[in-house]
Formats: sequence, structure tokens, C-alpha cells
Amino acid sequence: MGEIKVALKKEMKTEGEQLVLEILQCRNITYKFKSPDHLPDLYVKLYVVNVATQKRIIKKKTRVCRHDREPSFNETFRFNLNPVGHSIQ
Repeated sequence: MGEIKVALKKEMKTEGEQLVLEILQCRNITYKFKSPDHLPDLYVKLYVVNVATQKRIIKKKTRVCRHDREPSFNETFRFNLNPVGHSIQ
């Protein structure tokens, strides 16, 4: 559990609409670790889900931040689809 800071926007291109999601940083991550000096390797996994069928259409993941309690990712994901009828998990 914790917080993820994201930026979300819709862009209009000549090819069509794009959904742009930027994963900025995470904080207040709670986790169970075996020893107090061990910090886990963290990443963010996201899915684009069709709302009508509840099927995962696209799966993406950020790079792994090794041994960081509050990682900054600053990664941008672009999806060439109409955002209407889709959700992000």
C-alpha cells in the first residue's frame, strides 16, 4: 500500500486520440521485509481494461527501482486508443 503520483491526459493527433499516462513517483510504501536493512525492488505495473468486457487489453510496467523507499520513476506511457470505455488499473 502507498501513494502513486501520476499525470493523465488525452492528446489529439492526426493518427487519432492518444491516452498519455506518466508515472511520477511513489511514497509511503508499506511492505513486510525480512530484515530491517533490506529494502525491496519496486516497480509499477499498469493495465488498460475495457470497461464493457472487463478484459485487460494492454499491460505495461515501469523500470525496477532497486532498494529505494520512495522511488521516482518519471516514465511516460502512450496508448493509441480512445480513452472512452477504458479504465486503468
